[in-house]
Amino acid sequence: MGRRPAKHPPLRARAVEPPRNPPEARDPSRVWIANTATELRHQGFAVDDDPSGLRDGEAVLRASRDGVSWEVRLVDARVGPPATEVGCRAAGVPVELAVRPELLGEGLDKLLGTTVDERVGDEGFDATFVVAAAPPGIAATLLGPDVRDALVMMPRTDDGPSLALSDGRITLRWRAHPGVADLRRALGIVTSLRVVHAGLVEGVSYGAGPFRAVGAGELTVDPSARASAWRRIARARRRTVVLAGAVAAAVGSFVAAALLHHR
Repeated sequence: MGRRPAKHPPLRARAVEPPRNPPEARDPSRVWIANTATELRHQGFAVDDDPSGLRDGEAVLRASRDGVSWEVRLVDARVGPPATEVGCRAAGVPVELAVRPELLGEGLDKLLGTTVDERVGDEGFDATFVVAAAPPGIAATLLGPDVRDALVMMPRTDDGPSLALSDGRITLRWRAHPGVADLRRALGIVTSLRVVHAGLVEGVSYGAGPFRAVGAGELTVDPSARASAWRRIARARRRTVVLAGAVAAAVGSFVAAALLHHR
């Protein structure tokens, strides 16, 4: 009789280990950092560094394009969606621009002078945003149709999107769960504003006037009007601080009186 084949123990199927979660799955901020760096490089930016994650509640990507320094910042507020901020240097004629959403019932603040609002001639935009600018009238020049349309499409909360041009810097900030589409739109807004601002030319003014444009067809800035508008905006800010202080004092007095009454 021939040999019987040797019996081998039955093969046991090896359990397949599930793939380990990459760091991005454990830390959503890393997804934002990776996507932001990819989008910046896609748009021709040289990214200086890629943060490994949030540090002290925020992550900052620094980049440059055409010799201009940019920053993209993610701030975790821990309450509500995080804030994203895109900013760059703006070398040009000194002007001031601040754009933010209009709050409910702010029409009374405008009448009291605690809110300065300049209309740009776009009915939908004017009803949605509050604009302060120095000099007056420069907002309509800086906020072209493409910038206005893009701002309207940005995620909106009580404090954003907020766009500012001041002290040689442009900043756009908004609150939402980070997305590449919003980042791409924000980069376009800041880029467009920077290009228009760079084309402004300082005019010539003698005392309170007359104002003389530098050249025909140039976008000139009246220094006297700019100074006057700055003072108006500063007064409105001071009135806001005084009003807020008065309200806080009134609330404090009411609470103290209520506590004494119930003793």
